[in-house]
Amino acid sequence: MGAGRSEGIVSRSTFSLDLALKRPVVGRINEMFKSRSGKDLNDLTAREFTALLVLADAVNRGKSTDGAAIREALAATDLPGDQTILPWKRVKFDQNGQNNDSTPVLLQYRNGKYVTIFPAEFAVADVAWPMNK
Repeated sequence: MGAGRSEGIVSRSTFSLDLALKRPVVGRINEMFKSRSGKDLNDLTAREFTALLVLADAVNRGKSTDGAAIREALAATDLPGDQTILPWKRVKFDQNGQNNDSTPVLLQYRNGKYVTIFPAEFAVADVAWPMNK
């Protein structure tokens, strides 16, 4: 599939590097990551980074490396979204261990790259309609 045929495609993701335009810490974390890995953060690595951040926070709050203490601290997690590199409202787990405040991003392929078009507070471009025009 050529670039012309991909123009306008919309995709869902957890992360987009252009979030750094709205949340500058994303750019700083990406610079540190890239200096060690030679690559930019992506959907997978951004989620891994966030998981490690949440786990470290739970260990600190639980004041122990004991599994039960960590589990209890994880269950009590309530981390504001602006303390992460993801566009989430917060990290708070329900009784089933799900974070219902995780917000995906919608990306649209424009001029050879993906740009965030949703959610509005993180959008760097308006959606282009019609697609493939």
